[in-house]
Amino acid sequence: MNLPKYIYHYTSNKAFFSILRSQTLLLTNITMMNDKTEMLEMVNRLEEDLLKSDADEKRTRALISHSEEDYPYIVHLATCFTTLRDDAAMWERYADNAHGVCIQVDAEKLYKWIQREEFNKKYELKVISYSENERYNWILDDIKKEIDKLTESQWESAIRSTLPLYIQRYAVLYKNKGFESEREVRLHTKLNIIDKKPEHFQEINGVVKCVDKLKINVDDLFSEVILGPRTQQNKDILAYYLRSHNHIGVAENIIHSDCSLR
Repeated sequence: MNLPKYIYHYTSNKAFFSILRSQTLLLTNITMMNDKTEMLEMVNRLEEDLLKSDADEKRTRALISHSEEDYPYIVHLATCFTTLRDDAAMWERYADNAHGVCIQVDAEKLYKWIQREEFNKKYELKVISYSENERYNWILDDIKKEIDKLTESQWESAIRSTLPLYIQRYAVLYKNKGFESEREVRLHTKLNIIDKKPEHFQEINGVVKCVDKLKINVDDLFSEVILGPRTQQNKDILAYYLRSHNHIGVAENIIHSDCSLR
């Protein structure tokens, strides 16, 4: 597990109180996030590099075409953290223009939590990789090996099912270099929505979306809550509110941001 001791989740006050009330982390569709090349960054580069190698051009183009598809029954969902504590850019981008909060999460405890038997290895907690790093070369070699294993009779079936999903498993953890400054750590799962369970759909800002809800113990996982540089929230009132709702651990660890955003 290559994780830092703490990771940070920047969010609005509204979302923070929703987490407290529900004792859940909400995972939403990765392709709806603010990086327009989400899931495609690695796939596009992979196509280019495979064609430069001795890979069969027809097979490669067919594989990439299927890998770029949005499978009607597979949705990749995530909630995002960062290794950056009390960071000006993160405050403005992800915490309601610095009016929200930054939640410090014990990464080891979260990792151990998602390993619980009841989750059946459904979740992954991974540090995101960015363009042009050594990990990509390892991924490329691994995919080449998978392609080379296939016989002619296996190929047609593989490019329509197992291989694209194999590639997408890597693609969700790989982002454009322009986002490298965010130093993202991602809690990820993939959802098969054929089951059409009601809990996997939620109205968010007037739009029904696919979601997943990870049940957590906030008092065990949240080790600090930082109030944003532009917050209107009184620290003592918030602490009183949290204690009255039995969030004693969280209430004792509320601080104001030291970030000097005006």
